[in-house]
Amino acid sequence: DSARPRARYDHIAWTWGGEMFIHGGLTYGGEVLDDLWHFNFDTGVWKEITSLTGSELSLLGKRFGHSVAERSGTFYIFGGYSAGGSTNDFFSVTMPSSGLDSTGAGPPDGFGNPVYDQFIPTGLTAGMNISGDSLSVKKLESSSLPPRFAHSSFVDGESIYIIGGNDEDNSQMQDLWAYNVASGQWTKTQIEGSASCEAVAFSSTGGYMVLGGKCGSSLLPGGDTHLLHLPL
Repeated sequence: DSARPRARYDHIAWTWGGEMFIHGGLTYGGEVLDDLWHFNFDTGVWKEITSLTGSELSLLGKRFGHSVAERSGTFYIFGGYSAGGSTNDFFSVTMPSSGLDSTGAGPPDGFGNPVYDQFIPTGLTAGMNISGDSLSVKKLESSSLPPRFAHSSFVDGESIYIIGGNDEDNSQMQDLWAYNVASGQWTKTQIEGSASCEAVAFSSTGGYMVLGGKCGSSLLPGGDTHLLHLPL
């Protein structure tokens, strides 16, 4: 049998160049994980990334309840709960800008169709085989943010947004922070109403949407959707 990741929840996942990546999470036995895997949609094969060239895989560490958001081929990972409690760790994961798979093969059958090509990032080849040599992980400044987990993150324009979540005492947080990628600066923004944890948040015309989640000890139904306006 081929290798595959252990069952987990509260992990993060993202897609890039015909691959899906997952990191961390929590097992049903309560073990916090730190492994990084990628799954090739073309071959159906899982592969664990155990080392990175030019950066330390151990930077990401054991954590669950963290978030990930992508801008221009860089994925930004924030927070989560680790062995030391909730964190405000902030990382960038830079993906490869180009390349073929290790055999030099071109795109798999079915690609080259505009319907499919719109989902392949510019400069990438569908089905490419990404290895640890292609990735770079860096720790970024985030000391001004309160630690949290079970929060949400999304991208709008030049900024990465972090919203809601739980603090060290498992109390719900209601703040919204923006990280400007160009300046490397964080800004706190006051928002009206309650920001839920374990929700889905994404940018939308006129602001951002928050869907479902949890508010204190109460679960919010999937139909509980809010459109909140981003500051000018």
